[in-house]
Parts: sequence; C-alpha cells; structure tokens
Amino acid sequence: MMEKAYQTRPAQALKGSIEVAPDKSISHRALIFAAIANGESKIKNLLLSEDVLRTLTIINQLGIQTSHTAETLTEKDELVVYGKGLQGLTKPENVLCCGNSGTTMRLMMGLLAGQPFQASLIGDDSLNKRPMDRVIEPLQEMGATINSETVDEKRIITVLPQNESGEKYLKGISYVSPVASAQVKSAIILAGLYARKPTSVVEPRQSRNHTELMLKSLRGKVAIKDLMVTIDCPTRLKALNVSIPGDLSSAAAFIAAALIVKGSDLTISNVNLNSTRTGMIDVLRYMGAKITTEIKNKVNGEDVGRIHIEASRLKNLSITGNIIPRMIDEIPMLALIASVSEGKMVVSGAEELRVKESDRIKAICKTLQQLGVRVDEKDDGFIIVGNPEGLRIQEGVDFRSYGDHRIAMMQSIAGLVLDKAVTIDDVSCVDTSFPGFFRILEKF
Repeated sequence: MMEKAYQTRPAQALKGSIEVAPDKSISHRALIFAAIANGESKIKNLLLSEDVLRTLTIINQLGIQTSHTAETLTEKDELVVYGKGLQGLTKPENVLCCGNSGTTMRLMMGLLAGQPFQASLIGDDSLNKRPMDRVIEPLQEMGATINSETVDEKRIITVLPQNESGEKYLKGISYVSPVASAQVKSAIILAGLYARKPTSVVEPRQSRNHTELMLKSLRGKVAIKDLMVTIDCPTRLKALNVSIPGDLSSAAAFIAAALIVKGSDLTISNVNLNSTRTGMIDVLRYMGAKITTEIKNKVNGEDVGRIHIEASRLKNLSITGNIIPRMIDEIPMLALIASVSEGKMVVSGAEELRVKESDRIKAICKTLQQLGVRVDEKDDGFIIVGNPEGLRIQEGVDFRSYGDHRIAMMQSIAGLVLDKAVTIDDVSCVDTSFPGFFRILEKF
C-alpha cells in the first residue's frame, strides 16, 4: 500500500509497452459467479485491490472455500474457487463488510436476495453516503425483504429470508431502470437466478455488460435485445476458467499521460476493449488523438487487445447522452486532457459523478481551478476552456484527493506536466482499484 501523501514530479516522454491492473468489474463478477457455479473455477490475474479482496472475503464468509484467502493471495497465484452451485451458500457468522466497494455491496444484495438465510452488509463512511435504494427497490419488487437502518452513524443493510426450505421464492419482474447502471442491472440479474420466472431489465442507455457476457459463458439463460436483458433461472452454472484482462478504466490514466506528455509513444497490452467501456477512446479520436486499438482475442466473450497512443494536439468538443455510461469512470482523465486541449469542452448528463466515492464533478472542478484552468461547474457536468500552452499551479498549493482513487490518479497524471512538484494529500485510496499504479508511474 502506498504512503498516504504523494509528491508528483514532471516526466519526460512515456515510451514503451506496459500492462495495467486487471479489470475490477470482471474480477468482482468472476468471484461471485465462481461461488455459485458447480465445481472448481480457476481465476488467473485476479485484481488484488481492496475492493475485490472484500468480495473474496465475503464469498469465503458465505461458505465457499478457495485455494487462497484475501490475506494469502499474490499476483502470481491462480485462485481456485470451489463452487457449491446456486443453492450452496450458507449463512455467515458475522456482518459482511464491503469497505469502500459499491460494486460489492450492490451485487451482494442481488445475490443474497435469493438465499434462505439472513445476512447483513456494511460499508465505510464513504460507502454509507452512496445511493442503495436504486438496488433495494427493484429487489423488493421481486419479493425480497431488505431493511436499511443507521446505527451509530453506520448504515446496515439486512437481507432477510422468506423461505427457510431453500425453494425459489423471488418472482420474475420486468424492470425499467431510471438509470443506466451496470451495478443495478447486475444485482437484478443475480436475484433473477433465484426467481420462479424470467426477469428483464430495461435501461435508458447501454451500461457495462460484463455480467451478461460472463453468465452466457457459464451457459446461463440470457437474452439480449436492444437495451433489454432477460435472465431465466438456470438449474446450474458451469465452472469458470478465466484469465482477467487489463482494466480500461486503469489504462485511462496512462492514455491521458501519453497524450499530454510531449514526445510520448506508448502501447498498453492485454487490456479489455469491450465496446461498452470504450467511450473515452471514441471521444479522444473525435478530438484528434493519435490512438489505435487492436483486438487480439476474446476472453469469456470480452474483446481483449492493445492500445497504442502518441502525444497529440487535441480539440475539445461537447459530450452528453448515450456515451456517458460508456466512460463514466474515465471522465476525470478526460477532463484533465480537455484542460490542455484547444477550445471548450462541455460535459452534461453526467450527474452520476455526484454519487461516486466523492462528488467527482466538484473534485474535478476544484483540481482544475488549482491548475489555473477556466472551468464552470454544472449540476450534471462542467464546462472547461482548454489551454494548450499548459498547466500552472501556484506555489504552496497542494492537491486534495477527497479519498477518491480516480481523482488521486487524475492529479498524479497532472503532475507529469507541471513545472514543479505538488503534493497530493492522500493516495492510499488508489489501492481500491489499481494497487500497482505508482510502481508503473515511477518508471516514467
């Protein structure tokens, strides 16, 4: 784990080839599906971030044995998960702690909704502030009993059983989601595995589809039509065998670095290029970025390949609508790129950023203002007036990461193009998604 504070340094051109941290979204889902599949699942290159290790610990608490625990697993290890099938989970002895992981809490609610036992979930102070009703409400519509209460300033979410015999009691629904959220969709899909009849989710825009793709690879009954996903309850899921590719959201930091540090020529290998995740790349190409992708193979339905980036002079544009869910985690890096690009960037329809690990809209704007960038904060986004001449920070000014890994990484990359060092107050939060980030960054 990194020390809490970090001092940035200017960098010369980024050249060569790197790999980034394994995909966080796929890592969570691999653990959950392996737990309820039949037989031994083998997972290589699991992301060893704090968030993912929370999910690993929780499946252990639910009675699933694994070849390694969160404490003993290393980057070189293959994790074997001894799945017990859809009805194999058991009542945990203790409360299930999700830490700062919204993915863990929301997906676990969906999984626990179909179990014949009671379980409670808690999170840290940051997770306590993030919205959970968007998951609780559709699960209650399916017949789940979920209580959310605050005790000693901590939110406790308890999922109650309805049928001690273990028979399926959830009902299938057709849910029209008000938000495009892969976590909401995935929670409903996981609950749908325990419903008596098919369950459908319709989204306003396309969100990440990792759950659907992985479930299909395990021979789950999944039908996809436009923005609707339908899951029919299977009798069993086959074991998983997967090597998890690099995370495009983690790659975004080094894409940004290669574009804004003069003379850079960088290749990022073995990275997930799922089309529901490549919104940032699409936008950058429209801005004039010298960036190419090449799909090399498929892993459990996911496109995997490499990205080549060269330093580029870019022109800003406006972003809204359908592309926002395809790049929601990359918007802090895009904002940084926009700050040194020509013209005005308008981002709207991104109000989801308000309820991440921090209020990312506010955090982005505060950071850019410290760098002398003209930025106007809006309810659902921001307006940035870029300055291709570069960024400047006032003497004695430090960055505040707000305990948010995406903001801390954005500030670290900004430091590469400043003329002086600047201190970020807390970068330990980066361990939630990209434990090796600073090891790679220091090479440059």
